[in-house]
Parts: sequence; C-alpha cells; structure tokens
Amino acid sequence: MTAKTSKRILILTATLGSGHLRAAEAIQSALQFLDPACVTKIVDIKPLISPFLRFFNFHGYEFLIEHASAVWRWLYRSSWVRHGKYAAPSFLLKHGNSRLLREVKSFAPDVIVSTQINCHELSYFLCFHLAPLPQRLAVITDYDVHPVWSKLPCDLWVVAHPDLAKQLVELGLDRLETAAFGIPIDLVFKKPLDRAGLMARMGLNPDRRTILLMGGSVGFGELHRVVNELLKSKVPLQILAIAAKNERVRAQLEQIRLAWEGVGPLADRSVLHVFGFVKNVPEFMSVADCFITKPGGLATSEALVKKLPMLFVNPIAGHEERNSDFFVRHGAAVSIRELSELLPAIESLFQPESHTRMEMNRAAWNLAKPNAAVDLAEWILHHTP
Repeated sequence: MTAKTSKRILILTATLGSGHLRAAEAIQSALQFLDPACVTKIVDIKPLISPFLRFFNFHGYEFLIEHASAVWRWLYRSSWVRHGKYAAPSFLLKHGNSRLLREVKSFAPDVIVSTQINCHELSYFLCFHLAPLPQRLAVITDYDVHPVWSKLPCDLWVVAHPDLAKQLVELGLDRLETAAFGIPIDLVFKKPLDRAGLMARMGLNPDRRTILLMGGSVGFGELHRVVNELLKSKVPLQILAIAAKNERVRAQLEQIRLAWEGVGPLADRSVLHVFGFVKNVPEFMSVADCFITKPGGLATSEALVKKLPMLFVNPIAGHEERNSDFFVRHGAAVSIRELSELLPAIESLFQPESHTRMEMNRAAWNLAKPNAAVDLAEWILHHTP
C-alpha cells in the first residue's frame, strides 16, 4: 500500500505536438490516484523560456520537419555521431529563462519529472538555484534513446523497453539509474470496452474491417493520399480518418468523402468517416482492426495496449524513423515507405489463411506497458525522499 505523503512533484513538459503533454498528464493522474495527498503541477516550458531558446528548439524544429525534412534528417543523424553535451546551446539553457525559474521556485518541488529533452536539460540548470535540491527524473517518450539524454546527471531515466535501458548502460549509466516502466499513458486505455456496443453507437458496420487512420495531434499532411489509396481496396473497408486539429486536412478529407459518396451506393464499396479533434481515442482504437499512423511514442504506446497492428506512414525524420525501426524489428508494425505498399500490407493482414494479424497482435501485447504511469508514480512515491 502506498504511504501517504505530501510530496510536491513538478512535471515539466513541452507542447511540441501532444505526446509530451499526454505523458505528463498520465503521470499526474497516476500520482493523484495513488496518493491524493501529494501536490502535483504540470508546467509547459514553451511560453516561459527565452524567445531565443524557443525559436532554436521549437520553431526551428517545426519549420524543418515541415519544409526541409531532408535537412532535419541530416542534422539528426549527424548529432548521433558528433553529439555535444546538450540538445540546445548551453548559453540558451543557462540564461534568459527567469520566468521558468520563478515558476519552479514558487512551487518548491521535491521532485522534478521531465517528459521532453529540453525540460530535462533546463531542470539540471534550474536546480543550481533551488534548495533543498529536488530529485530529477527523465521520462523518454520514444522507442530509442539519443545519446544527449545521458549527458547530464539524473536520479532515474525512464524508458519504454529494456532494450533502451541497455542503450543507456552502453552510454555509461549505471543499470540501477534506469527503469523500463514504459511510456506513461492514460489508464483508460487498459479498460476493456464493449466493441459491439461501441460500433453500434458510432454507426459502424461490425462485418467490415475497420481501419483507424491518425496523423498525430495536428494531423500530418499526407492523410488524403492515404485515404485515396485505401479507397482503391477491392475488399470494402470502413475507414475512420482523424484529422485532429488540422482543418486543412479535414477539409481535404471531407471533399474526398463527398465525391466518393456521390459515385453511388456504398453497400459494396468502402466507407469513409471523417473526424476532427477527438477525445475518445480509446474508443476508436477499440473498434479498429488496424492502425495507420505516424510512429509517435504516445500513440503507438496506446495502440500496443489495444493490441492493434500498426502500419507506419510518413514518419518524422529522425526519432520517428527510429521508432518505426523498433516496432518493425519486434514484429508489431509494418513500415509503408511507398503508398503502393499499403494495400498489399492491408490484404496480408486480413487474408483468412494469414497468421500475420494474430502475430502482430501478440507482438503488440508483448511490448505493451499498460501500467507504465502507475509503476512510475509508485517509484516516485516510494523511492524519493
């Protein structure tokens, strides 16, 4: 049984997409569930850091992945060979972040948990101004570990899989400084849901294969091409396309849906359902037979718990490509490098005599960490002063 405490736990995150924030929220929920007496706070560093650091590490990154992905891929790969001590220039980490420092000082944390690399680096420098010194935990929300994570001291590095803990040990860390709890996800994903009831409520046909298509919290720009390819399927599919907050992509998908429905009756053809930002992702994953997405750390971790076979399209150069390699290596996903490969992969999954889908279901569950957030929260409550 968890001892009651009054610990003050600060969770630093960065709203670069939604993954880091969702991990932070999962940790906070687990802490409050286990110990309502502890005091927790999530702080997004982006509005509180210097404009120079914000431009260098966030706006610059967003520009490169959208407009110059080849440049970003080269920079990322080069950083593995010629990596420095920090992901950002040290003078930007040390200076100009007084608003963040005031926020942290006012909270007076006993523990600082970081769910993003710049949070991890900033927490190290912030601790020079804090007394007593809080414990620091780094939560890595990818299925690979960039060497820069290991460069600054920390009380615990939390990773998604034992293979990643081995990577950190190879980088010079002590095995006891790592924990393969998994990437923290909302506990709601482990709750069994009534698939038949959900399909009836969502107006879906239980006799059709259901494809869930997502592109992250902002929606990647290739969704319309993926949908057009799926609609060529000779086997009628049920496509749930989630554009998230990307209104341009949603408008493209709606145009495709209207044109497709205008051709004629859908009784023997695929059906396309288009959605914007949704909050009931566990329900969508529960009705899906297959998940087409980009390999972000959080969405893939959620899909593992639902035992969903994954097909990866359009990964962000660098860390998402390495995430993709991890899942393909462990048999839980297929990487779609050209759209011409998509339908053959779908057909392979759903052929009656094929064992591919069952094998991918099993591989996904073997990698799943449904209790990651609770396991981490337990460690914080029991192993920190």
